[in-house]
Amino acid sequence: MQILRKENASLRLTVWSVLGLVNPSELKVLFQTVRADELCHPGSAQLIDLRAITIDGPTPEFSELFTTARLLWRDGPGDRWALLTASPLIFGLLRMIHALLSDSEQSHVGLHREFADASQWLLGKVIVDPAQPTPGWSWSHA
Repeated sequence: MQILRKENASLRLTVWSVLGLVNPSELKVLFQTVRADELCHPGSAQLIDLRAITIDGPTPEFSELFTTARLLWRDGPGDRWALLTASPLIFGLLRMIHALLSDSEQSHVGLHREFADASQWLLGKVIVDPAQPTPGWSWSHA
């Protein structure tokens, strides 16, 4: 699993692009990494882009996904999270987890299949997908 962090300070948005083969234990590490990052602060917007991953499984570790995903749902005031995936399997798994959470836990996490939908939900406007070379973004490996 490889993680790229893209930040746009003017938008107060961080995009976490995850690439490669991922197992549930690595997703837990990913969520912990995002929560601990200095860019994850009250009022920030975080987009976790899972469009370029392959899930290693199913395995017994998938039962841990509910607990793992809740790391994201415990937010600070004003935090908003968007999870972006093109995979029907991953979208379905995350949608089941989302549906099991309380209303207050659900309100600041959005599940999306298109970058435009995710940016509209997070920021109130559609922005250019930073997967394309775009001015205003700084890139780093997480």
